[in-house]
Amino acid sequence: MELYRYMTINKTPKPTDIQDINDDVRQRFADNLRRWRDIHGITQAEMAEKTGLAKQYLSNVERCTNNISLDNMRKIANALDVQLYVLLLAKND
Repeated sequence: MELYRYMTINKTPKPTDIQDINDDVRQRFADNLRRWRDIHGITQAEMAEKTGLAKQYLSNVERCTNNISLDNMRKIANALDVQLYVLLLAKND
């Protein structure tokens, strides 16, 4: 459930609800990163070189085992030549 929808119904989200939302967004980012990387034909090693991020870190982001900062999200979006918000969209958006 999106945070704004939750807040309009329940006013104050519970910590577990916020964690669920964070997990959803992190998974969405990971899926979109992998999809856009495949569209551009960029390997994780090439992405690491373009962004200055470690290949293992990028692998962990794609598997949702690492949190990612907004700064690193921006580096990835720039390397893929897409707006950052595109990497946060759900498939149906």
